[in-house]
Amino acid sequence: MTTPGRRSWIGQVRLRWEYQRDLATNPAYDKNEGIYTPQPIPTPCGCDEPHRMDATDWSGITQPITITYRRGTEGMGNVLLRGFQLADMLTSLGAPVPIKVQALENLHRAKPRGEILIVLKTAIRMKSEPILRAFARRGNTLLFDVVDGLVPEKIEGLCDAYICSSLTEDRFRRHRGHHTIVSYQSPDQRTPVFPLEHREFAHVYYGLSENARHLDKLADLDAVEFSEMPPHRSSEPLPSVFDTLRRYSHHYSVRAWNDRDGFKPMMKGFFAARLGAVAIASAEDEESRLVLGDDYPYLAKSSSLEDVKAIIDYARDTHLGEEWHRAVDTMRELRHMSCPVKTAQDLVAGLRGL
Repeated sequence: MTTPGRRSWIGQVRLRWEYQRDLATNPAYDKNEGIYTPQPIPTPCGCDEPHRMDATDWSGITQPITITYRRGTEGMGNVLLRGFQLADMLTSLGAPVPIKVQALENLHRAKPRGEILIVLKTAIRMKSEPILRAFARRGNTLLFDVVDGLVPEKIEGLCDAYICSSLTEDRFRRHRGHHTIVSYQSPDQRTPVFPLEHREFAHVYYGLSENARHLDKLADLDAVEFSEMPPHRSSEPLPSVFDTLRRYSHHYSVRAWNDRDGFKPMMKGFFAARLGAVAIASAEDEESRLVLGDDYPYLAKSSSLEDVKAIIDYARDTHLGEEWHRAVDTMRELRHMSCPVKTAQDLVAGLRGL
């Protein structure tokens, strides 16, 4: 079954327009300066090990923190999650220093000095090199947050540290001598949290079909196309896709790679954990193996069709049994490590170590 959900290019243009409209009418956003001042959020910790919002250690952090992105990319998921939502969370955690989100081009004109600048992936490109070098010359601390993007070799050494949303990127950066901070990519903070409960076996792939293998060869696998979330702090309701996804016990995550891919966070697993499901993945994907563990019961030996079919059959045969309970324990750990409160606190801990 394929459920339509991905926006057309016209829909994507509309989403960007809505985002600009919502920002323009948001009193926390200064349109002339391109600055968003984050607002505290009421969202509590959504994992099974509640984190104390007032227990964040900010000691030693005295520089203002600015998160910056390329102008015109305000509606991209990376900017929403690692920019606007992160800034709101840092403010909610009691940041003792000013926090803001500002477009790179506007920030460059402001000539910041002595700040911590978190540069998001849309701004990490060769065209930004002169601006990034100017930031460094003025005594700012530069952190690159690439997520799944690629860094031009010529500028990869410009930053003081990399914020890594995946263990594979962390290993790669450290091997190359870079300082790293591991802060996993959280699902959108508005994603509902469903209990890890007994459900009838049903498995689904949720996302863009181009990013998964064997979808056309797995007849009993439901494929639900990705639905865009509303703009940041929008009054638009959440997409109805969550009502559809709630019934699935397993989420399929056997990745197909393309030339545009850098390091990929385990987002399918984190998302499944938040929705109360377990993941079916492949050991051929190093990030899946590292995050889930070699002994995770629903990790295919490889991404071949034969091995993928075998692990799906195994998941079906062992559903609600001992293996499923072990998988549920692992998903609870994933829900904990990708909780928006936890990932923000991990970032703060990393900043203290700079």
